[in-house]
Amino acid sequence: THSHEYVPIEGWAPFRVASQQVLFGAAHPVLAAGKVATVQALSGTGALRIGFEFLRRHVQQPPVVYLPSHTWGNHLKLVQESGISDVRTYRYYDPSVLSLDFEGTYADLAAAPAGAIILLHTSGHNPVGFDPSVEEWQRLSGLCMERGLLPFFDNAYQGYTSGSLEDDAYSVRLFASLGMELFCACSFAKNM
Repeated sequence: THSHEYVPIEGWAPFRVASQQVLFGAAHPVLAAGKVATVQALSGTGALRIGFEFLRRHVQQPPVVYLPSHTWGNHLKLVQESGISDVRTYRYYDPSVLSLDFEGTYADLAAAPAGAIILLHTSGHNPVGFDPSVEEWQRLSGLCMERGLLPFFDNAYQGYTSGSLEDDAYSVRLFASLGMELFCACSFAKNM
């Protein structure tokens, strides 16, 4: 039988646990160590909004957020509506060569102030569709650790880029395995 009672404010526990396992894999050390907190939100946009508002309230004041050049059209507005006014961009897509500008990304993030919040697309970057390679993700994770940057992953297309939930979660799993604090907004609206 189904209950018609309200779920707790943080969401339905079985869904939250399943979400953690999809993102990190059931055996990831951060799950075994109990280092993952999950709150259910209204899809990716709701999760980003809640996450950015939480960060505005609980990280350095005032927070600085970096969005990739060419990101989902709604991202700038939802960061601003979260109460964060210092929103900057980092180079991501180079239209002159129709590809990822990784060196531009790296240079811009290397110049970001310590504690800056960096929005990263886990896989299937929307709208440009170009993702960093494994080696580039490794360089970015090292840079974030070295510079004290806070990654905030937008995970809306896990499983769509490679066909594998595991492969498309590489970036988040890498950053977490290095012991970094991170945020991730997951949406299952497309892959379910």
